[in-house]
Amino acid sequence: MAGGRGGRPLGALQTFAFESPMTVMHSTPPWSESINNRIVSLSSGISIDPQISNRPSSTATSSSSSSSRQAITPQHHHHHFVTHMPGETSRSTSNDAVQRGRVPSTTSGGYGHFSFNPDASNTHSYLSTYISILVQAEPYSFFQNRLSSTSSTATTTTSANSQLSQANFVSMDNICELAARLLFGAVEWARNVPFFQELSLNDQCILLQITWSELFLLNASQCNMPVQAAQLLILSGIHASPIPAEKVQTFLDHTRKFQEQVEKLKTLHLDHAEYSCLKAIVLFTPDAPNLSYPQHIDNLQEKSLLALEEYVKGQYPAHMYLYNLTLQRPNGVTHCIHGNFSGPKQQEICVSRGKILEILKPDPSTGKVYTLLTVEVFGVIRSLVPIRLTGSNRDYIVIGSDSGRILILEYNASKNTLEKVHQETFGKSGCRRIVPGQFLSVDPKGRALMIGAVEKQKLVYILNRDSQARLTISSPLEAHKANTITFYSVGVDVGFENPIFACLEVDYEEADNDPTGQAAKDLKQTLTFYELDLGLNHVVRKYSEQLDEFANLLITVPGGNEGPSGVLICSENFLTFKNFGDQPDIRCPIPRRRSDLDDPERSMIFTEQGDLFKITLNHDPDMGMVTEIRLKYFDTVPVASAIYLYQISHLGDDEEPEFSSSERLEEGDTFFFVPRKLKNLILVDEMDSLSPIMACHIADLANEDTPQLYVACGRGPRSSLRILRHGLEVTEMAVSELPGNPNAVWTVKRRADDDFDAYIIVSFINATLVLSIGETVEEVTDSGFLGTTPTLSCSQLGDDALVQIYREGIRHIRADKRVNEWRAPGKKTITQCAVNQRQVVIALTGGELVYFEMDS
Repeated sequence: MAGGRGGRPLGALQTFAFESPMTVMHSTPPWSESINNRIVSLSSGISIDPQISNRPSSTATSSSSSSSRQAITPQHHHHHFVTHMPGETSRSTSNDAVQRGRVPSTTSGGYGHFSFNPDASNTHSYLSTYISILVQAEPYSFFQNRLSSTSSTATTTTSANSQLSQANFVSMDNICELAARLLFGAVEWARNVPFFQELSLNDQCILLQITWSELFLLNASQCNMPVQAAQLLILSGIHASPIPAEKVQTFLDHTRKFQEQVEKLKTLHLDHAEYSCLKAIVLFTPDAPNLSYPQHIDNLQEKSLLALEEYVKGQYPAHMYLYNLTLQRPNGVTHCIHGNFSGPKQQEICVSRGKILEILKPDPSTGKVYTLLTVEVFGVIRSLVPIRLTGSNRDYIVIGSDSGRILILEYNASKNTLEKVHQETFGKSGCRRIVPGQFLSVDPKGRALMIGAVEKQKLVYILNRDSQARLTISSPLEAHKANTITFYSVGVDVGFENPIFACLEVDYEEADNDPTGQAAKDLKQTLTFYELDLGLNHVVRKYSEQLDEFANLLITVPGGNEGPSGVLICSENFLTFKNFGDQPDIRCPIPRRRSDLDDPERSMIFTEQGDLFKITLNHDPDMGMVTEIRLKYFDTVPVASAIYLYQISHLGDDEEPEFSSSERLEEGDTFFFVPRKLKNLILVDEMDSLSPIMACHIADLANEDTPQLYVACGRGPRSSLRILRHGLEVTEMAVSELPGNPNAVWTVKRRADDDFDAYIIVSFINATLVLSIGETVEEVTDSGFLGTTPTLSCSQLGDDALVQIYREGIRHIRADKRVNEWRAPGKKTITQCAVNQRQVVIALTGGELVYFEMDS
């Protein structure tokens, strides 16, 4: 026993077993490592001795370590237990009521009713095999008969005796015993699940270490633990392991949180099948670090989720479920990158639309953008960057998301799929402020990448190739800094020296400790450079400098043999160049628009104007320094709410005024320019977007029986009111090659009461093509339509006739293929027309209108 449990008495283990679950989903207690070590031992073959439930009261309340040590013994077979104590009256609960009506089960008898009722598998014969396996793994059914027999022979006690029995039962020792049983029961249940046994011993230990507190919480709710039990248990923990007085309040807060979580679970009135599924969902967590087969565990969790959903729908068919229908896929673009993803000299665009990843490609002949691939991801894409290894001719896609993983994808053009090259788990799932994923920056030479969180944590990965030229990734190197908020990060181009990353940060430690708030007002943003030492394999903070203004963007300046290196800092109204060494800061005001509203006292923010500037850095190669920044107005484009594809027609080498950092201005002064229409750019294509939607109302204002969506989209001068209607999916039935570019196309029926159209009429510049719609779509010449001239309009006329209007006249085609033709008088031709089922109006050259009507 000493070897299996580390020599600790049972009472101490019982105390620890309860203290950690009180911090579920909040923080890890200092003794969690001790408990995790014991769970490893439990998962290796320790189970509950059945004699533990039949000890006399004196034994149950004894705190001697000798009796406790005999309670758990190494076993090679499974035993089961219930928390039935002598002196209590055990009653069976009505499982039917809980499952069918979602009402709480009636349990008279006070605290004595801690027993489970695992008969769910018998009362619900339609349970799936998977759920049946989970329910049968519960380690309580073996003693259910014993509990029932005890209940049948129990004597009725008076109210005073019942209170005395309850008071005797809800003691510290018995509560500790209960907590230990709940914890051991969770481990025993996991070991009884066949899918868990199939995992490697290392994966089993990792999963139990990560999820034991959540399993304990579910077991506490499932056994209907009373609220007072948690209070006594925390008191026993304080008594067994004295703690400083200032931490007592923290313990009590944890107790309150634990009680609230248990009570919330109780209000759901879950049955045992649902509890088993929830425990399986918790147990099979693929986010645990260092798992051997995370994909297999992810599949088990997904299977548990689907089984629970199927069970709930079948168990409670009368409950209302909302039907989820996607009317229109997300079209707001959150991230956009470009690169050679399919191969060398292939330009593609990769965009993320919330949870959708899309590969786009511009057509070199037409310039239009079309979609190559659309993939829906199960998460939220937080950051997206391309990366190209040194010497490679194609780019990879790096994704930071809310999954707590970094993912590297490769686009396979032959299969038109995105293939996962590497996936590394580094944290918990969810958009958490201290879990990396919000910021991604790569070394311009493709040797390393940094993934950072909003606060504190940054991880650096080294990228390389193996012997088969496949991408490999190292273990993460930490670059954490406490009390630091990150605003932006970028990789600095330093050639082939040690990779360097630049970050915009704020250190709030001093402001956090200043009760007056003055430190927060004086807070300064810093530019910090992190260096990855490839020789020593670690990351250091190389340099940090305070900035005069808060910045929101960093732009990498080409380095190595291609430029001076460094970064451009984009802040409010200013552009600043910074670099290492003796390089002085070069600062240039960002020009403002000139208008009649100019006021020296009026400040203007340059973030949502849509103005583009051409930046030129004057570099002295002898000194190795940048001497001047020159800005020149380039063009003005709409503020991007969709995807706009522009072609550069000129490089801005015109007579537009150029602004320089060397020009001396008075403080507060700036440069001015006058915006104009596009001159250097040509708009090639635009992919429309409803984003951002400011307001939406549903109404049937058009009296179409189906309501329409009235949406206010966008902001400012480009905002719009749009009406959305439900559409039908288009299925491609046939494809017919056309001899030229058509001018117009119509579909017509033979008879007014036909369900489907019979002809497709296609008009060209000098002819008309008639296609018959049937099992196939084919050209016909006996339809009665004149094929040697272009058609202005055609329609179904009356009950069973057709009409064709062309420049020289009108053809009335009867059902028996007889044709009545009207010719335009003289040399006049028809220029415009309008037609319905009984009337035709045409306009002739010379300004004459002619009206036709069918005889009744």
